[in-house]
Amino acid sequence: MFDKFYPFTPLGRKETGLPDPIAVIQYRFNAKHRTYLVRVEEYNFGFCAIKFCDIKDKNNHLSAYQKIFNDGDFFRVLATCVYIMFKLWQTNPSINFVFYAVPRNVTVEDLSLKKIESQSVTDFLENYKRTRFKVYEYAMLNLFPPDEFIQLKDFTNCIYALINRKNNETEMINRLGNFLFKNHDIIFETTRQ
Repeated sequence: MFDKFYPFTPLGRKETGLPDPIAVIQYRFNAKHRTYLVRVEEYNFGFCAIKFCDIKDKNNHLSAYQKIFNDGDFFRVLATCVYIMFKLWQTNPSINFVFYAVPRNVTVEDLSLKKIESQSVTDFLENYKRTRFKVYEYAMLNLFPPDEFIQLKDFTNCIYALINRKNNETEMINRLGNFLFKNHDIIFETTRQ
């Protein structure tokens, strides 16, 4: 399912002059229905955050990374982003990754289209909102094996991290946890450029 990806073009790495992210690496690729921009943000505590969007939305500060396109191309688009991560890992064998799988919005229309028993509405809503997270998690397992990476999952907040086993695992986990606790909005804020 995640073995086919689109060819991608590196657009370069740019220092931000900020404490976090310290640099941004960008890629672009043409998919079946649109062109995507992949943004890899490097943080000084040893992690890269991955974000991707339709290139037309790159300046849409409120929803660039939140859109879902139901056009049948998602798995190949995601495979391309994961392969970019894989290539980064090949050039930096001690790299760590973190990403945020934006929860899907649920409307009354969405619920009306589903046949759900009243007692399972809450379960349905929680699963529906976090569908992206489950798919991303599955995609990571294909290229980032457990003997190379520890996979940390925060299902409630839809945060997924890959801790490279070449690092001191306990130290990296503590650093990531502390950073996310204090600065969640720095990584996952949608208004950031």
